[in-house]
This record gives sequence, C-alpha cells and structure tokens, in this order.
Amino acid sequence: MTRFLPLFLCLFSVVCVRGMDTTTIGIARVLDEPTADSREMTLMFRDTEEKLQVDRNVRLHDRDFRGVELVEGPEVGIRITLTPEGTAKLTALTREALGKRLAIFTDGRLLSAPTVREVISSDSLMITGNMTRKEAEELVAAFAKGKANR
Repeated sequence: MTRFLPLFLCLFSVVCVRGMDTTTIGIARVLDEPTADSREMTLMFRDTEEKLQVDRNVRLHDRDFRGVELVEGPEVGIRITLTPEGTAKLTALTREALGKRLAIFTDGRLLSAPTVREVISSDSLMITGNMTRKEAEELVAAFAKGKANR
C-alpha cells in the first residue's frame, strides 16, 4: 500500500493543479506583447488566424455568468447576463482595458477578441460583429456546459 501512495499523490496533484486553471468559459485581457503571465492563443476567423498574447489571469469565470443567449438581428451575436459580482468585475475590467481587446475563450480555445469601446457597468453585454452564427452558438453551448459542470 505504501508504495502506491506516491503515485496516488502525484495523480492527485496533477488533477488539482489542472483543475485550478480549467475554465469552461472565461474573459481575460489581450496583452500587447508576451510576458511571463501570458500565453499565446490563436484566434481563428474564417480563413485567417491571429496569434494573441492572453493574460493568464482570467478575470471573469463561469461562476460570474448568469446566462448567455444567441441574438439575431442585423448582426449575429450573443448576450451575456452577469451575476452582481460578475458585473463589478466586468466594470473594472472594461475600465482598465478601454480601447484594448479582451479574450473570450472556452476550454482553452480562443473564440473571440472584441475591442472594448466603452466601460460596461450594466449586468449584461452584447458581443456582435465578426462572429458567425456557428461561433455564437459555440459560445452559448460552452456556457451551458460550464453551468452543467458547476
């Protein structure tokens, strides 16, 4: 039994460490250049790809989102509804990232990187433009998966 303990502890620590930075859906800042606290992610849009440096400090997590829904109109997009804590986090994040981009990702895959045009202080936000219906549906599905895994 004693000789299996190190293997168990090793497996346990890998699961715990990986679980700490696993976010089903999250929002973080896009940085101007690589840092020790960033990771390179690729944004795919139609036939182009863009390499971005994304801050490892995820500012909004699954628990900060109350709901995500598909919105159709002149442009396809999504509406995200936030918890009160998520609203406070988003207000602070958009204030400091004004004119810069945010990374919206799911399961380690970058889905969108919109530019912050104004401080968002309401409990919901719309993300539109440069998004296909399929991409919008993927974001909604990722949120539903995150809610189910909580």
